[in-house]
Amino acid sequence: MWKIKQLKERGKSCFQRNYWRAVLVALVISFIGGMPGSKAIKSTFVFAVEFCTNLADEAHARSFNDNDIDFGYDFDFEDGYNFNPYGGYGNHDQDIISDFSSRLNGYAIGVIIAVAILIFFLLMVVLIIRLLMDIFLFNPLYVGTQRFFIHNLSEQGMVGDMGFGFDRNYRNQVKVMFARDLYTFAWSLLFLIPGIYKSYEYRMIPYLMAEYPNMTKDQAFYTSKFLMKGNKWHAFTMDLSFIGWWILSAFTCGLVGLFYVNPYYISTCAALYEALKMIKGIPAVNNENPAGQQTVEPQTNQQTAPQPQPRPSQPVEGEGFVMHDVESNEDNISQGDYNEEN
Repeated sequence: MWKIKQLKERGKSCFQRNYWRAVLVALVISFIGGMPGSKAIKSTFVFAVEFCTNLADEAHARSFNDNDIDFGYDFDFEDGYNFNPYGGYGNHDQDIISDFSSRLNGYAIGVIIAVAILIFFLLMVVLIIRLLMDIFLFNPLYVGTQRFFIHNLSEQGMVGDMGFGFDRNYRNQVKVMFARDLYTFAWSLLFLIPGIYKSYEYRMIPYLMAEYPNMTKDQAFYTSKFLMKGNKWHAFTMDLSFIGWWILSAFTCGLVGLFYVNPYYISTCAALYEALKMIKGIPAVNNENPAGQQTVEPQTNQQTAPQPQPRPSQPVEGEGFVMHDVESNEDNISQGDYNEEN
């Protein structure tokens, strides 16, 4: 079983060995929002709804304010009203002022509603632009940054690794990463806990895409669930162990985070992926699978006794993908968990 202390020590030593490059790549991750897709949708949508709701509440409160709108004349002579031969009972000047105030409030409410509608549409345009940037630019870039930190564990990572997501099977990487963001966002709609749970279950997908760009969506989701099964809570505890660093970063206006905490944390997460690969028998780093290459023998039919098969040296393309676990009583996954959507 992996230990948090060991992962943090490995992550720290590896990022310090290639300090300035690691800081630069971590800065790029911070700029694009780390995992941008679901955050962009949630934050922009919630802000737009809350903003328009507040404006509508304010307009509603003003429209029913008795001090601003006079709904008619009061014919009670005891309130100081006098007979006006030109307009009947009531104070003529006060009626004119009240009517003008009512019209002015009506115009103000109309302007507020028009501005709210305009702002809402502008926010929708911003949301669409940001979402497209997330899907086609930031997600492949995020895959490349994870490839940098994976390489940096065993060798000097290069800044050019960030372009990996655009160079290798770009369309497939866009599709898989978009599916991850979409599923995470959908689970987040069921309140907080399911979204957090699924975000940890899908945590290894960017790392898998960084090493095996030809993995299909089903393979990536299945393998990520395979790696994280039995390790979600431990990974959550590892994240909590950095809370002191995040507080210190906040007190220093983000400077500690920029030059130390961010690359330290991201490098530790890469070390977690490396440890899970070694424990669960995931292929070694840099052992990329050419498109279409099959490395697992065909499965036996139901009438033939199953024969033990060696663990594949690398992921397999196609419908017959099977991940073989190491000999352990933990994390037994049936192929029924292969599909993401049940």
